[in-house]
Amino acid sequence: MSVSEEKRFDSWKEIATFLGRDLRTVRRWEAERGLPVHRVPGNGRHAVFAYKSEIEAWLKSAEDPSDDGESSKDTKRHAEGIAGHSGAIFWGVCAIVIVVLAGYGIAGHMFDRHLTRIERVSPIYAATNQGIIIDGEGFGSPPKTIRISPDGGVDTYGESYSTSLRIDDLAEGRHHWVAGRGGPLNYCDISVKLASWTNSRIVLAGFAGPLGISCTDRYQVAPGDKLRIIIWGPQNTCGPGGPSQCPDEVKAGRIATFETVVRPSQDIQVPACR
Repeated sequence: MSVSEEKRFDSWKEIATFLGRDLRTVRRWEAERGLPVHRVPGNGRHAVFAYKSEIEAWLKSAEDPSDDGESSKDTKRHAEGIAGHSGAIFWGVCAIVIVVLAGYGIAGHMFDRHLTRIERVSPIYAATNQGIIIDGEGFGSPPKTIRISPDGGVDTYGESYSTSLRIDDLAEGRHHWVAGRGGPLNYCDISVKLASWTNSRIVLAGFAGPLGISCTDRYQVAPGDKLRIIIWGPQNTCGPGGPSQCPDEVKAGRIATFETVVRPSQDIQVPACR
């Protein structure tokens, strides 16, 4: 299906109707859970649109999106009230510690770090179209992208001091490939479908390009393949090189890595053709 033919929702009301939720809940999902909603440039913050395929991919991997969180508000307010007093004491002690550390030149070093960290990745299956959610912190603002294919595949732009993403299949032969970041290491023209990017959550709708599950595909993804996910945070200075070329960036927390294993698809039988 081409971009022009893809089902699109052109307002918060249409998105909420499709999800069966009220406007307030849908807006909260977009802010807190990475619901893939796009904004029209130059038309104000309320002019939005969303693609049906991206929302369906998000729903497939989201953690219990049916919970609207309304029932927990009173409990949360109560907990915040209790924590308020002890929190004031805590920050008072912290202020004293910072002053002491500053005298030794330590505090500046501690709080100058902008850590980029991957905490959790949803299951990745042996399929090209799927929802993949990456949770963590310090991802920064959405990266610049390079459109690679008409079905929404992009590479994130790899350069110093800019956010970007790459996924490596660490297996051998046709199962060894790189996707998602422009640069000399991405030799195989496989891209990612980037649905949304926030400082704490990245949502992908799968892969695009010469990647598949059949024995005739140029590159393949199969159960058991070991994947490495790499996020370059906004403070990285590594440029187009990979983490192996800049280990200090990884140690300093400006680049995050996470390894996982491809699971069998629940809907598609992958041929055994290794």
